[in-house]
Amino acid sequence: MALAAEFAEVIGREQFAKRIRAAQLSAAELVANYARLAQLVVPADINPTVAGDPDDDQILACALAAHADAIAFGDKRLRNPQDLPGRPYRKRR
Repeated sequence: MALAAEFAEVIGREQFAKRIRAAQLSAAELVANYARLAQLVVPADINPTVAGDPDDDQILACALAAHADAIAFGDKRLRNPQDLPGRPYRKRR
């Protein structure tokens, strides 16, 4: 459930508060919905991929372990996404 904790920390940031309120939701509701939809997996073993953010490496490792169809990201610190084995990726603009 490390990813649920990461999601709760990120979604609780002030930068998302206005959008969450506009949707008439709370951060707690979003976290509960996430937990209900999440599939538990054991993270795959991967080499460090996101410079300076091992939490993001865990997200990638879980996506690979869950056989994600694709990985979308916007983090400029992601090194060489083409090295993620067998997964298409899309960088957010």
